[in-house]
This record gives sequence, structure tokens and C-alpha cells, in this order.
Amino acid sequence: MNTNLEVIGIKSQDELDRKIRAGTIKLADVVAKVGPPSEAIEKPVKLPVPAAITSAQTSALEKLSKVFGKVVPKTKRVLTRPEIKDLYEERVTLDSIEKMAKKRKEDIRISVVNHFDTNALAEDLPTDKEGHVLVANTVAVDDTDQAFSWEIREGVPSFSPSLLKDLDEKKEIDHDLYLRLTDQVRVVNEQKVMIELAKDPDTILDLIRKASEAGTPVGSLYVRNQK
Repeated sequence: MNTNLEVIGIKSQDELDRKIRAGTIKLADVVAKVGPPSEAIEKPVKLPVPAAITSAQTSALEKLSKVFGKVVPKTKRVLTRPEIKDLYEERVTLDSIEKMAKKRKEDIRISVVNHFDTNALAEDLPTDKEGHVLVANTVAVDDTDQAFSWEIREGVPSFSPSLLKDLDEKKEIDHDLYLRLTDQVRVVNEQKVMIELAKDPDTILDLIRKASEAGTPVGSLYVRNQK
């Protein structure tokens, strides 16, 4: 058995060739086996800010039951002016509550994970970029069948084109090998197109026409000031 192939669970070069041809092994699979392990990052622990509900958010909470789901057309039709106003009021109310809820949920996460950090028994444990200890843990919620669960997923290595290029530039790999592993990226250079257009308008205009794709209409709903 080839010991290098053994690392990725392959017994021979023939087997590797068959699996590559069949598409049963991908670059990501190989990188996951031979790439570097995930790295923990040390950073000071983040604390939640004091919880506070603004007057606008208080108003939105009080208004929610009055505006929520008030307009639900049963068929595709034109909305009345009062319905448009009701939908606007509901949208603004939901936006305010959503912003408040998102911020508060993040603060809850910080508080609970800080709890797990404090209960960690060992020192010098790996941490994430926010300074939280990367050790799985749970804490039960009294009078329920629920629990907060801090779950850890290992980082997945990725094959880096920039690192590969560095190896080539440092002559740590054969340049011909580098070329065989990579594709030449061709992108449109607007300046060059315009220079050629100036030289030969008929030809380049025809080329632009043939090489252009139709755009696809897209609709997005926003709340904006009236004009």
C-alpha cells in the first residue's frame, strides 16, 4: 500500500484513478484529510450590553397585536389605499421588533456561553475569535425539558490558490506542475474593449452584441420616503 494514499483511505494509485474518474472522490475530500487542522483564536471575552427597550420599540410591541396580519388578500388583486397604509404600519412595526429581538438574542447567546466559559475546568483551552472556550457543554433549563447546548464543529481546511501560487513563486514546486494544477483566468478588460472599439467600431459592436446576455428582471420591496 502507498503510505501517502493511505492517509486519504486509498490503497493504490489505480484505485485513486478509478475513484477520480467515477467522481467518488473530490478535492475537498482530500483536503479534509491532509489539510492543516483548525486553529483556535485567542481574543478577550465579549460581554453583552445592558438590555434596554427604546420608546419606539415599546410602541412597536404595544402596536403588534393591532397591526399583525390585518391585511391578507385571498386573491391576487389591487390593494386599497387603507390596506397599503395598514401593511406599511405592520412592516415598520415588525422591522423595529426584529431589530430588537436580533440584538437581544445575540446578548443571550453571549451570556450563556460566558457561563460555559466560567465553568470550564481546565485552563489554556482553545477559544474562538470571540474568546469563548471551544469545549461542548449544556445547561438544563429548570421546569422544562429544554437545555442550552454549546456545540463545537471542527474547522474544515480548504485548498488555497494563493498559498499554491506562493509555493510556485518561491520555487518550492515545479512551475509546470503549478500550470497543470491551475487554469488561466480570463476576464473582460473594459479599457481594452474600449480601445478596440475605437479602432474598429463595426467589428467590436457586433462582437459586443453577440457576447452580451440579457438581464433578468428582479423585484425587491423596500420602505422609502415618498417623492
